[in-house]
Amino acid sequence: ETEYVRNCNCNYERIHLKNKPEEKRYQYCILNRGGIRYLLPGSLRYINGEAYLYYDISSTQNVKQLFELKKIGRDWFRDFLWGIKKMLGELDRFLLEEQSIIWSPAHVFQDLESNDFSFLYVPYYKEDNGLWELMDYFIERIDYEDDALVNFVYAAYEQMKNVGLEYFRKHIHDAWENLEREAEKRKEKQDVLMTTVKENDKTE
Repeated sequence: ETEYVRNCNCNYERIHLKNKPEEKRYQYCILNRGGIRYLLPGSLRYINGEAYLYYDISSTQNVKQLFELKKIGRDWFRDFLWGIKKMLGELDRFLLEEQSIIWSPAHVFQDLESNDFSFLYVPYYKEDNGLWELMDYFIERIDYEDDALVNFVYAAYEQMKNVGLEYFRKHIHDAWENLEREAEKRKEKQDVLMTTVKENDKTE
C-alpha cells in the first residue's frame, strides 16, 4: 500500500508494511542510515503502532508523471540506462539485493534539476517488483518515429525474457553503444551525401 504525503515542506511516498519489520536487520539499518546514491532517501517510522517506510521524493517526478503527455525519446532513454548502471553499482557496493528495487513507472523518480534518477528500495521485498510493468510502459510510450530506438527496446524486451535483470547488468549498455555507433555511421553517410549534392548543385 503506497500513498503520497507532505510534511514540513517535504514530499514523501509512504508504504504501509503489513507485518512488523525486523528493523535491526541489515537492509533496514542501511536504509535508515541513508547516503546511498541513486536510491530514494528512506526511513522506517511508526504511527499509531503501524510501520511505514517513508521516502523523500521532494524535487522529483516519477517516470509515469514525466511521460503522461509526451513520448520517451532516445536521449532520455540513454540517460535512464546509465542511471540503472550507476544504481546497480551502488547496490553491489552496499551488498543490497536487486529484487528489492521497485521498477514500476510510478516508483522510479528523476530529479528535476540534476536529472539524476532515484530508485525505491524496499528491504527484503520478495513479490513482483514491477520490472515487466516498466518494460511494458516503455513499449507503450517510446517515440515510434525513432526506428532505431523502437528496435532497441523490442530487442531488449525479448532478451529480458531469457535472462531478466541480468540483461540490464551485463549486456544492455553494450547494445546501446552499438546503436549509437550505427547512428553515427548513418549520420556520417548522410553528411557525405549532402555535401556531394551541394557540390553537384554548384557545378551545374
